[in-house]
Amino acid sequence: MRKTHKFLLMVILATIIIIYNIFFYNEPNGFTIMLDPGHGGVESADKGAHKEGIDESDLNDKVTSILAKKLKRKGYKVLYSRKPYKEEEEVSLSKRTKRANEKMPDLFLSIHHDSGKKNNRGYTVYYSSYKHNLDSDDLYMTYGSEKYPFIREELNDDGNSSFYYEKDGEIKDSRGLSGFIIKDESPCKEAKQSKKAALSVGKSMSELDYIYGFKKKNHSVLVNDFRVLRDTNMPSILIECGFISNHEELENLQNKKNQNKLAQKILEGVNKYFNVRN
Repeated sequence: MRKTHKFLLMVILATIIIIYNIFFYNEPNGFTIMLDPGHGGVESADKGAHKEGIDESDLNDKVTSILAKKLKRKGYKVLYSRKPYKEEEEVSLSKRTKRANEKMPDLFLSIHHDSGKKNNRGYTVYYSSYKHNLDSDDLYMTYGSEKYPFIREELNDDGNSSFYYEKDGEIKDSRGLSGFIIKDESPCKEAKQSKKAALSVGKSMSELDYIYGFKKKNHSVLVNDFRVLRDTNMPSILIECGFISNHEELENLQNKKNQNKLAQKILEGVNKYFNVRN
């Protein structure tokens, strides 16, 4: 009888160990990701876009939290530029990029939700070919259909940047302009890897069944020089998960099942970028 009890205890213990290894033990895969939930902070006035009583920052935090859990289960070390639901103060773009450059994760991943015209819909994945701290060669500025040689970027006392470019033989600054983008004709390694990561995540997100890409139905990866992309010294991408200004899309974006689907597809794209098995 004692032998039978001992055998049963060993079987139970072995079963517990197997279940733990399957569901709870996450062997580190050696990669670190910093998640950047856009806007927000519990007491911050910057909640991002606000539509139909919904703050963008709240959706950013929800997606970030779900994604973080999935990444940890796959063995990624997860850091934050701002801890979702926990950090009280507003975290400026400068602080976010400073935290990233101090920790130097393998990938910086920023989560946002878009706003625009009521009929706009779809997700977008952005990367920057311009890395301000790493490469100053072969830069140019696009404004509409025009292209100008880029001279330099200067950080102002208010935390914003001024951009200087050449037009008709004169040095001009960007004040009064909007919609211009700084690009690099010979991107550095980190910028090339940013594009690779964006393409991988964008391709994975094209498999979502509740949303399409913004510019293209099944694929929407674009270049832009957002602050958190150009000032981070590692591969970095920014995801606009969809338009909260579109009533139908907002309902889809609030759906917990869809948020889980989104986080899963982002994870799968990240896995492919790092060659981690899905």
